[in-house]
Amino acid sequence: MISQRQAGLVISSHVTIYSKQGIQENAEGKVRSTIDALALCFHCGTPCRGASSHSLHEKAFCCHGCLTVFELLTANGLTDFYNLAENAGVRVKPGVDQFAFVDATAVRERLVNFSDGTTTKVTFRVPAIHCIACVWLLENLFRLKEGIGQSQVHFPRKEVAITFENTKVKLSEVVSLLASLGYEPDLKFSDLESVKTPISRRLWMQLGIAGFAFGNIMLLSISSYLGLDDWGDLNLKKLFGFISFALALPVFFYSASDYWKSAWISLRRKLLTIEVPIAVGIVALFGQSVFEVFSGRGEGYFDSLCGLMFFLLCGK
Repeated sequence: MISQRQAGLVISSHVTIYSKQGIQENAEGKVRSTIDALALCFHCGTPCRGASSHSLHEKAFCCHGCLTVFELLTANGLTDFYNLAENAGVRVKPGVDQFAFVDATAVRERLVNFSDGTTTKVTFRVPAIHCIACVWLLENLFRLKEGIGQSQVHFPRKEVAITFENTKVKLSEVVSLLASLGYEPDLKFSDLESVKTPISRRLWMQLGIAGFAFGNIMLLSISSYLGLDDWGDLNLKKLFGFISFALALPVFFYSASDYWKSAWISLRRKLLTIEVPIAVGIVALFGQSVFEVFSGRGEGYFDSLCGLMFFLLCGK
């Protein structure tokens, strides 16, 4: 039998436990409600706090800049930007239209890559580039402002190359547009110096391999160039074909690797860029050449393949 005193102690301990659990659950509920009430910006994902937040069409925005970008993209039919990634945008900083100094002749001449009086091409480094949605938006600048032509993003370098018409758009307006979207260019004094970007060691390696293969395969194919196939040994001709195949392998897999990556990214985004037909041409040349060499019908077109890659890499 339990005494009255022991029963009282048991009941009081259970009451204490339940009260602690109730206080803990109440505190957790308040934290969850506070988190749920703190909406995230539809554009950049920043928590919306205080009077600086805005809302439109049941969407929350952390500042007027993000709201302006959303309205700009909506008005130009570019809302697919938000389907490419969650919170794909970048928060817009205030005072983004103070770029008149780039129109000064001395500054402009050092910033632009090319200008013929009617068309200008300029390359900016944009540190805010971080995902495929950024690439998609920056390559659709022509839909946001009349006079802007092609814009191409180099994702590893976080650079965007923009071509525009001088009669319709000023350089300062291009910079202001980028900044208004949250992609303010990194304009440093070093950018104003006429110093060329050093060529990467990897590109030199790709170029060297393509040039080496191109020259040696041409030497092996010189009998075909001179029409002396009938005078040569058939086994020697087959040997030259296999040697050409071996020389072309590193060109196909290493020297052309950048074109494979660019073409794959373009196809995933359902876009047709210049890298796609180049990649198709390389595959066609390599496939036809392999078929001819291993079927004994000829030496293939490995010299043309390596020559094409060599001159394409020279253009870089």
